[in-house]
Amino acid sequence: MSFSRGQVSLRSSDPLADPRTQPNYFDDPRDMQTITKAVTMMREVMNRNPIRRYIKSEVLPGSNVTDQADLEAVVRLNANHSSHHGGTCAMGSDESSVVDPQLRVRGVEHLRVADPSVIPTIPNAGLHAAAIMIGEKAAATILAGAAT
Repeated sequence: MSFSRGQVSLRSSDPLADPRTQPNYFDDPRDMQTITKAVTMMREVMNRNPIRRYIKSEVLPGSNVTDQADLEAVVRLNANHSSHHGGTCAMGSDESSVVDPQLRVRGVEHLRVADPSVIPTIPNAGLHAAAIMIGEKAAATILAGAAT
């Protein structure tokens, strides 16, 4: 789970204009601690037998990277996203949430959001299964409302 939070905002009043995005990668220091710890652990695992004999050299971050500051610099230089954006209009029970638990956009009548943007905390996994579950929830919620 990532603790850093980015922002998405309008670039202009033109509905076809791309939004302004600021991902704020590693804005929360816990994210850098997590990834550098993972790299350190992977290095330790790859240095053990029997796998060590199959490894010719470390590609990234590279055997010359030995201290924490250098490791963080390599992570910042090479880190990237996997295009599984979400959480831009998080669902929740509190009034600060963009979408309520029935996927309705607060303050806008007859509008629901049913995609991964409603996930309040993005999991460390692809969002395909979550997107399907959100669609199923939307369908069930809408059908339940239509039946009453």
